[in-house]
Amino acid sequence: MAEKKAKVAGSNRTRAESMALLEDATMNLLLTNNPHALTVREIAEVAGVHFRYIPDYFGGKAELYASIYSRVAEEAADGLQFPFAAAVVDGVDPKIIRHAHLATWLSSNHPTGVPVSDRPIQRQLEQILTGQFGIGSATAAIVAERLIALVIVLAAYPDVVSPNPINIRAHIELELKMLAAIAEK
Repeated sequence: MAEKKAKVAGSNRTRAESMALLEDATMNLLLTNNPHALTVREIAEVAGVHFRYIPDYFGGKAELYASIYSRVAEEAADGLQFPFAAAVVDGVDPKIIRHAHLATWLSSNHPTGVPVSDRPIQRQLEQILTGQFGIGSATAAIVAERLIALVIVLAAYPDVVSPNPINIRAHIELELKMLAAIAEK
């Protein structure tokens, strides 16, 4: 049986095609927009899909965000560089910042919180830390959690820590120095 076509913005796209356009537009918009400020109308306009399809297809903005969470996490993990110190040169990848913003938004606004995932960022960080610094897996797991928490707080809530702009690079450099000291012992 052929999939029912959904007429969207004068096209004959399928529901799946329209959903993919909405998800892709959301992924791209969240690179430069905070999830709080982004509206379903803005997402739909960029996607070329009528905004009323977002509640029909996803249930609302929170469910649309939840539907892309695993992709956002995977892209953020892919943005982690080895050796880890190379990440400090250019600052924090926007895909990692997008993940931090989305995770905190979902934590507060989605009925079930942040969707369950296989934690690609944690997994990637642990591999980098054990490989680059030669620390044990238990220590790498704790350090990875610290780094994830650091980035989430500093990226998503910078004004909670300081009224001045936060120098994330300086914080990461300090973490790397502490890791180097642990690795030497």
